[in-house]
Amino acid sequence: MDWTLGLLHGLFAWPIFIAVGLFVFAVVGGLQVLALPFDRERRLSAVWGQRAWGRLVYWTQPLWRLHKHGFEAVQPGAYVVVSNHASMMDIPTLMHLPVPLRIVGRRSLFRIPILGWFMTLSRQIAIDADDPAASLERCRAELGAGLSVLTFPEGTRSADGRVARFHVGAFQVAFETGVPILVCAVDGTIRLMPRHQPWPVQGFTRIHAWVLGVLQPADFESPRAMSREARRMVRGALGQG
Repeated sequence: MDWTLGLLHGLFAWPIFIAVGLFVFAVVGGLQVLALPFDRERRLSAVWGQRAWGRLVYWTQPLWRLHKHGFEAVQPGAYVVVSNHASMMDIPTLMHLPVPLRIVGRRSLFRIPILGWFMTLSRQIAIDADDPAASLERCRAELGAGLSVLTFPEGTRSADGRVARFHVGAFQVAFETGVPILVCAVDGTIRLMPRHQPWPVQGFTRIHAWVLGVLQPADFESPRAMSREARRMVRGALGQG
């Protein structure tokens, strides 16, 4: 029954999802073009664009319920934001964070209609497999400019929701810059857009997103030690030990 409801809701939900994306891209894109002489870093897209898209995605979906935990406690400043990753819907979910973000994603994401257009317009950070150092340098530059960077240290979406080993790159950037890690966790998005699945597998869906805490690089002996602690926090929030 849930699978049938998910399919029926998908037929209703995805046209709205696409329409919202096109609307935000058109409005924010137009404003960004007008503001470009005064906003070379495209902060307008990083602040207003991401917040508008994240909120409209959920406001226009009557069967999706987002429950945010700890978001109001986030203090202003730049962070390296890390989270588990089970669905493409993790991105608009974490766009509710009250800090301007740059998203770190695979270059293939930039070729997806609407999502890719938005990521290109708003100067999100593409991971270049041929030159990963350039991607890390972009992260350092954005952090130095006062923007936060959102990354998924598992490297790819989980097929079953289990949290895989965290890669150390994001934590290395935090160590080098002294910027704190903001640890987040998301649960439920895998039912909206599972990996290798073109429609939701459940109709009414509750999504939970947590801000679990801040890790200071100075409190850890190495980036690897900090990555292990972040993963432990995420797995604990998701009931995975």
